[in-house]
Amino acid sequence: MSVVEQNLSNRKLVVSSFKIIGDDVKVNRNRLTVFSQKIAQYNSSHIQDKVLEIFSDKCITPSEKTSLKSMIESITASFNIASNDAETYNLKTSSEYIAYKESYDSLKALSDDILLDMDTTYYYSGTASASDLVNLYYSTAQVMSSKINAVANSLSDEAYENSVTRISISASTTQLGDSDSAVLSAKLERLGVDVTADYADSCFSWLITGTSDDALWNTQHTGMKSISVPCSIIGDAGIQVSAAFSFEG
Repeated sequence: MSVVEQNLSNRKLVVSSFKIIGDDVKVNRNRLTVFSQKIAQYNSSHIQDKVLEIFSDKCITPSEKTSLKSMIESITASFNIASNDAETYNLKTSSEYIAYKESYDSLKALSDDILLDMDTTYYYSGTASASDLVNLYYSTAQVMSSKINAVANSLSDEAYENSVTRISISASTTQLGDSDSAVLSAKLERLGVDVTADYADSCFSWLITGTSDDALWNTQHTGMKSISVPCSIIGDAGIQVSAAFSFEG
């Protein structure tokens, strides 16, 4: 049996009907993108200038290294936030993200070399200008931020909800022969948070393909978050079981 994890992009999902979290859909999306904007703006107006000042004479003293270390940590934090946003919106293969990551990696490699010894003065003698690496990073960061915001704002509420919601399946046993059957449980996550308990069993259904009577099995396994499946099915590579979620309110 193949246990399939399904994204909800092909499932009926009426965002306006969400209980409790429904009113927060737009707020969460805006919070995500506005936070990225604020990070980029803060870095551009503060950290970028400070890093450029430290690199200006190609001589980084121990006290400057201490300041630089803190600034690089902030840069890394903002990079991680943007990377998570890029993952959410399927942008990690985009040219904008590739350029952004390459510029971050270059700046991080230089800073790691500088900060290797915190007690001595570092003299920069690289062929590429350290200031150029800093400016390139912030330039690509701004482009990446704009790309993320453009994609996020172009999504309808339903499309956004589908992009951050996924259903997965866990099994109570991983070894055939442990029992006559295994319990499969559906788990619904939204932005990485388990929201399965927020929805009634009736929102969940199970689908099977590869048996002699798929339709009957599917009818018998609706309205359940967990089901018991015989190990004979689990051991059959030609049978596929998947979980589905639908909420129309």
